[in-house]
Amino acid sequence: MIKLVQVCNVGWITGGTGACAWSVTRALPEWEHEVLCLSRVTEEMRRVFGGVRVRSVGRDLEEEIAKCGGDLVLLHNISRRHLGRCPERPTVNYLHSRIDPAPSLRLVVCSEWLRKEYGGEIEVLMQGVPRPPRDWMSGNREGRGFRELRREMVVGRICTPTARKWWEGLPEFTRAIAKRCEGVRWEFVGCPMGMRGELARACGGETRFFEASWEARGRLWEWDVLLYHHPTLVESFGRTVGEACRAGCIPVVDRAGGFLEQLAGGPGYLCSGGEEFAGALE
Repeated sequence: MIKLVQVCNVGWITGGTGACAWSVTRALPEWEHEVLCLSRVTEEMRRVFGGVRVRSVGRDLEEEIAKCGGDLVLLHNISRRHLGRCPERPTVNYLHSRIDPAPSLRLVVCSEWLRKEYGGEIEVLMQGVPRPPRDWMSGNREGRGFRELRREMVVGRICTPTARKWWEGLPEFTRAIAKRCEGVRWEFVGCPMGMRGELARACGGETRFFEASWEARGRLWEWDVLLYHHPTLVESFGRTVGEACRAGCIPVVDRAGGFLEQLAGGPGYLCSGGEEFAGALE
């Protein structure tokens, strides 16, 4: 049996690299898997990975990889700072953002946009994106493939629960759109506690907040629109756009980064400013 060792730059499943590592294990069910993480591994990540061994590693990543005895190594956005030499086995470094990559036999990137950021000499390898889970989070316990009839439109934002992803101008941006688009129900997944009150006031109507979790992606089965705007942070790929499309939820997102490739000629709206976002919702 072939053993694949993946090295993830984070130890939680709600980030893009952790979710990508999970997708790889599901794409190769006949292989043996082990996942090494550069930070503390959350209990949620262990649970979601099921029978796959997931563990944190110490300072010497090269030694830890050697101990695994794998046939192949897949690095997820691992920099030279963490791994100074290429492991003594076939190794691919899958780049999810602009970094100084660790040495490997092969480099690939997650989008055409990121390829250009590196100078255009690296192969693009698009991620496999699963359908979001249909469970109690989606309000769709029977697994039906359609939304309940209702009068209001549901617009959601799902994002990693870090301050840099929830920019300080988001409430004002949302307020301007909410004034033009009445009768919208707003939902936010992963929003920091300190912003929730201001966002609720900006929406001016029914607003719901959910903690970030693997299962929270199930809300995409309930939402009509995934709305994402960030004026300074470009998403290299943006898995939630792919997940939204797979759940029949229409993405209305920035005309930037990996979103361009996922929605080229496809189901969604690429927007360059507040007026375009509001127009798309209308």
